[in-house]
Amino acid sequence: FHPHPLVSLASALAVGAESRDEYLEAQLEGELTAEEIRARLEPALPPGLRLTGVAVMPEGCRSLMAAVGRVDYAVGFLTGWTQGELEAFLAREEIVVQKRSKKGMRPVDIRPMIQELQLNGEMLFMRLTHGENWSVRPELVMDALCAHTGHPAMAWRICRLAMYAGREGTTVPLLEAVKEGNL
Repeated sequence: FHPHPLVSLASALAVGAESRDEYLEAQLEGELTAEEIRARLEPALPPGLRLTGVAVMPEGCRSLMAAVGRVDYAVGFLTGWTQGELEAFLAREEIVVQKRSKKGMRPVDIRPMIQELQLNGEMLFMRLTHGENWSVRPELVMDALCAHTGHPAMAWRICRLAMYAGREGTTVPLLEAVKEGNL
C-alpha cells in the first residue's frame, strides 16, 4: 500500500517564473472547515509564503485547472518599447507560432488567446485567455512579439498577477468562484 496525496495546482508556471496568485487543490480525509484548514496549514508554510484565502470546494465541481479562464501577467523590463508596437501586434488577424505539444512542434494561432497588452513604463501587462485543453505561455507571446517588433528576445522577468474563473465572457477571481460554488 502506497498512499499518494491528491494535490494539484490550478496552472503550473515555468521554472523561474514568479507568482502572486497561486491555487492549490487538495483532497483531504474527513470534513474540515476552511478555518480548520488554514489553522493547520499556516504554521507549516516556509518563510515568505502566506495564505491569502482558503475555501472548501463543493462536491462534484470542476477542478481548478478546468475552471481557469483568464490569467494576468506582468513582464519586465522592456526598455525602448512603445504602446504603438503592441497595438500593431494586436491588430494582426493571426499570430502563428510553433508550439510544443505531446506530438511534437505544431503551428498554433495564439492571437485569439491574447486579450490585452498594455505598456506601463518598462512593465508590460498581459491578459491571456486560458482553457483546460489550450493555453499560451507568456514566454511564447513575448517571443512572437519580439519577432514582430525586432526587439531582441531575452530571459523575461515574468510574474503571474491573477487567475480568474470564467465562462461566456464573465470572469471572477478564482478564489471568489470557489467560495460562491460557481465553478
